[in-house]
Amino acid sequence: MEIFITGIPLGATEFHLHDVLTPVLHGPSFAHYSTSDRPFNFIVRIFEPKKGARRGRGRLAIGGRTWRDGLLLVPSRAIGEYFLDSVNCCEDFMDPVIINEVFGQRLKFRAGKHELSERDLQRLEGPYVDAQALREDTERRAELSKLMEISKVEFGWHCHDDAISIEASLCSIDPPWSISFDVKHRRIVIENNAGMRVIIRFKAVRATLEGEKCFLWLDQPPIFDQQHQPNRNPNPDPNIDPDQHAPKSDRNVNVLNFNVNPIVANFDFGFNFDDIWRDIQLEGDLINDDYDFGLPEEELRDRLKSPNPHCPIFAYLRIICFSFSHSDQIGIFERKARTARLSIETSTAHDLVKRGHFSAMNVSKFRRSLKLLPYDIAFQLDGLLSRCIFHPSELLELVDPICAAIDEFGSEKTVILTRSLESQRGKYPRLPARELFYGLCQEIDDSRDYQPHKTSSLRRGRVSVASELFYCHRATITPTSTILAGPLPDETNRVIRQFSNNMSNFLRVEFREEDRHQIRQDEEVNTNTFIDERFGSILHDGLTVAGRKFELLGWSSSALREHAVWFIHPFEIIQDSQPVIVDGDYIRNSLGDFSKVIQCPARYGARIGQAFSATEPTIDIGFHEIIQIGDKESNTDPPSVFTDGVSPMSPELAAEIWSIMTNKQSKRRFKESPPPSAFQIRFGGAKGVFCVCSSMKGSRHIAIRPSMSKFESTDSVVEVSKAFDRPMDTFLNRPLVMLLETLGVPLKPLMELQRQALDRTEEKSWSCPTMAQLLEESGLGGAFALPSIFTHLSPRPGEVDITQRSGDPPSSMVAFLQRVIRFSVNHILWEIKYKARIKVPDAWTLVGVADEHDYLREGEIYACIRKLDGEIIYIEGPVLISRSPTVHPGDARMVRAIGRPPHFGSGVGLSLLFNCVVFSCRGKRSLPSMLAGGDLDGDIYALILDPNLHIVENKPPEEATVAKVLKNIGRSSNVRDLGDFVTDYIKNDMLGVISTRLLRTADKAEKCMEDEACLTLARLHSIAVDFPKTGIPVQFHEMPRAPKGLPDWDSGQANVDAESDSYYRSERHLGYLYREVKLPAVPEAKRTARQQLRLRRRRERQGEREMYVEDIQGIFESSKDENPVTQTLVQKIGSTFSVGREEDGESFDIIEEMMAIFQQYARELEIISSARPVVASRPLSEEEIVAGSIVATSSQYIRKGNIAAMRRESTDLCVMIRDAIKGVHLGERKPSDTSVLRRAWNAWKISVACEDSFGGKSFGLLACSIAFGC
Repeated sequence: MEIFITGIPLGATEFHLHDVLTPVLHGPSFAHYSTSDRPFNFIVRIFEPKKGARRGRGRLAIGGRTWRDGLLLVPSRAIGEYFLDSVNCCEDFMDPVIINEVFGQRLKFRAGKHELSERDLQRLEGPYVDAQALREDTERRAELSKLMEISKVEFGWHCHDDAISIEASLCSIDPPWSISFDVKHRRIVIENNAGMRVIIRFKAVRATLEGEKCFLWLDQPPIFDQQHQPNRNPNPDPNIDPDQHAPKSDRNVNVLNFNVNPIVANFDFGFNFDDIWRDIQLEGDLINDDYDFGLPEEELRDRLKSPNPHCPIFAYLRIICFSFSHSDQIGIFERKARTARLSIETSTAHDLVKRGHFSAMNVSKFRRSLKLLPYDIAFQLDGLLSRCIFHPSELLELVDPICAAIDEFGSEKTVILTRSLESQRGKYPRLPARELFYGLCQEIDDSRDYQPHKTSSLRRGRVSVASELFYCHRATITPTSTILAGPLPDETNRVIRQFSNNMSNFLRVEFREEDRHQIRQDEEVNTNTFIDERFGSILHDGLTVAGRKFELLGWSSSALREHAVWFIHPFEIIQDSQPVIVDGDYIRNSLGDFSKVIQCPARYGARIGQAFSATEPTIDIGFHEIIQIGDKESNTDPPSVFTDGVSPMSPELAAEIWSIMTNKQSKRRFKESPPPSAFQIRFGGAKGVFCVCSSMKGSRHIAIRPSMSKFESTDSVVEVSKAFDRPMDTFLNRPLVMLLETLGVPLKPLMELQRQALDRTEEKSWSCPTMAQLLEESGLGGAFALPSIFTHLSPRPGEVDITQRSGDPPSSMVAFLQRVIRFSVNHILWEIKYKARIKVPDAWTLVGVADEHDYLREGEIYACIRKLDGEIIYIEGPVLISRSPTVHPGDARMVRAIGRPPHFGSGVGLSLLFNCVVFSCRGKRSLPSMLAGGDLDGDIYALILDPNLHIVENKPPEEATVAKVLKNIGRSSNVRDLGDFVTDYIKNDMLGVISTRLLRTADKAEKCMEDEACLTLARLHSIAVDFPKTGIPVQFHEMPRAPKGLPDWDSGQANVDAESDSYYRSERHLGYLYREVKLPAVPEAKRTARQQLRLRRRRERQGEREMYVEDIQGIFESSKDENPVTQTLVQKIGSTFSVGREEDGESFDIIEEMMAIFQQYARELEIISSARPVVASRPLSEEEIVAGSIVATSSQYIRKGNIAAMRRESTDLCVMIRDAIKGVHLGERKPSDTSVLRRAWNAWKISVACEDSFGGKSFGLLACSIAFGC
């Protein structure tokens, strides 16, 4: 019950009220309301007075005296009414409640008007909370937040000789600096009285104490901000005195004193230092869902790229050093750090020096040298600086050795050497850069017979015909810096293929926060202004990378969702015997005629984006083979389009396309499967789905409808985005589970499905054949061919399955595979727990197409499943159909599937269609448009046959949007307008926020997703989905306010404990499903990663042990009989050649070559391991890379992105290394089967010999995959 309190003196706190109320509510008069083991909880709240208000809730001024209002919350109405009756009937009873001791004022109580929130009820009914413990915790937090004055703030670089070079410092003379711990936001704040702040997140820092100094070692750049300055120039001229033109009253206000390294400060370099440095640079995490955006803009803080706009080197100085003004404060700081659970330790003192590594002279020389080097090499050097691996002085020392390496080894091999410097610095951090490079050159020189540049494994920067991948240079723009990576494998698109000889001139650029999340709005900072200044300037003015200027080109729809775009460095080509400059304008104009959409930057960018979609080119179509046909529409006003995004094609054309996609060079599996019935395509200016049609049989034609044609183009290649050659399984997800609960589906069948999924996962992990099936179903281990390897490792009768733990310690490889299994199982369980990804039996996910033959009636569908083994299944009867994301009660509907069509009339045409769901073209509105606003241009639909998951009635669908309003600028868009739209999109990308808030709101709402607030969010969700094409964003103030508290099932997004105060126990279906799943592998993953990291560091200290052929043969001979994987290999290849000890020179040569291949593989694998961690201090373990999963807890967004990138990079690396092991050299004939098996066998020997090295065991898996013919 809520009880309203008035007359609370201004100086009273909630703890004062709690102290005087406790003797009453926990006294004898209320003893019968307490249980035997504990008293009942009660909550006291005092309303904070509104700023500037004289009268209102929280403050009441009468006769010059001030009181405040508050609330008393008790667990039941009986307790509340008894309390009020006692107050009103017995004056003596309330004597203890008068705060005579301190304030001398009398409190007044009356019944409140509101029901208690679910969160408050849970707190009241939960375990007893001791007020004293709560007070101590609050006081502890307050103590941590107290400012501690520090005398100096210096930024330094950790040199290879263990000294720390101070490169810049902030003077503390006037005003002084101080440091504090912000426990609420988990961060350290260094600030001064002028309003400047340096913010370091707890998770990205460790502290060491060295005498009277403290060092903060950062994993990522800090955040810089300052109090808002209305007249601040974001890009001031460094040659003008900032006080010279300012009003006298404003001079020396909020101006920082910077003490930059004298080598920087005193060097008269005659140009803007910023120009040199300009380019060195909870889903629900994207924005604070509880943030009230009502703060006036003038009260928000300004985010900064650097504390000094003329010296933006601070992002690269990952050590902050400071001293305390008073000697006793260092002990206080240590206690506070430990209380805040910050990593802190005492360390031996480092030598503090000032070497000027980042002096303007060094930077200028380095920038000039980049322009003289080949771009691929310059990019690697620039990347090493951007990732803080080497400083400018070291990189300058590398220029001459690199030029010599180019002359001796060639540019391509020198790129590999330069790329390997990062992993070498990790192995040997105490060696200078030149020695590291010379060591790499020596390795290459010692293995002249092994020529990696001749193998397909190192075709850097070229298109791989088989995989349709190319090597893409990438840049990540953060608020403080530009971080370069790559080249990394990425799928090709129309533009990249058109200019395949100039791929290095294209750059993928993404915009991120320092922790690699998407940019988040902040309750204290004017984020929008900063995005305009930081990101907008790059989008408008271009980006300099490795001495080359890049400009904005365009983006695909999927890239824009990740806040990523394409940039281009203009280059020259010969066209009609004349030189032509290819820049952004040239490419955009060459793609087609955009005159119909060019006045809307968003729509113009979306149309250009069709050419940047990842596609696979197939056949050329002549214009005489294209048929223009109309769309099928309803007779309503306005009409509903039944064929939106789909058109027919001849079966012969489908077979021709499939033949090209499954040719001998293709890596695609199941090449012998029949041609699919449907393809998602890009064809000139058209996009959508082509579906085979019996009426076009016997011809070579393709049809185009108006709904598919987006712009005019002369491109005649059919590019395939996806071929629907197989049915897809159906999995539940969180929005669908919430919708099913809204529509009356009980919890029991969902819990049964989850338990079946958990039991099935556990059972399949206990044998090799079933584990292979599990990996195949879950898409895990594909890069290393794990499903096939486990199939070949299936035990024969009498043998022990390697998945089983026996009494004897397993061999090293078997223990490794067992950990891979546990990590894979953990991945599946994580998907179930945090995403409710539960497989649904008797359910299929299929692409939608239209009934071209007009056979189906309204509310009917046709679907025929053709499995890869040839089995045919006709779906018949009631079916629940939905399309993700389900955000509206009408997004899941019951329909009737007709089953097998007749063999006559229009039903014959349906019999040609497999693995797609055919929708009727009758009625007032198309069924796909009722399912989350779907269409037929590639959308997929889930068909659920299980009657336990069927709903009783169809709810009205979301209202169809007749015409989308476009943000029109009234003139032709240029590249600056495109840049403006990208910045607008980054600032207003609310889709993830809306989706998350809708689920959180539904979790607390009585009517679940039918709640009015949820319906509003569903409408806004549709607007946000269309934002990339319309330019019309959702404004934050349009969204219903988020409910207080977060459900426990949402804790995985924030990487925090669901038992914390921020979360409550959800009673929705999602809550019960979430709490049912445990993740057992997380501690083991951390332990494994730590062990591998220790091994790496031990090798750093001791050096790598030299391996000789004789050593490898000996190690192998001593261990081969104990390893069941070795025994399986011997059985596989023993009939081809003798696997005994081989002494011939050819075997020795092969072993030497395999060792060189392994060393290259290990270096590349370490790069992947270090580049994709979700915890900065813990690289990925070898087991995680092999499984294709990341076990560490993190936000879903970071985890998803890192897993996708890690799988893409590891898959490409495995393809390259397999070809190298096989001896597949470009321009040479295919090696014989015997030669391939012999080389694979010797690669396995290397794996056994180097099994303790990082990459040793996974290298063995690659050898196994070749020997097994995977």
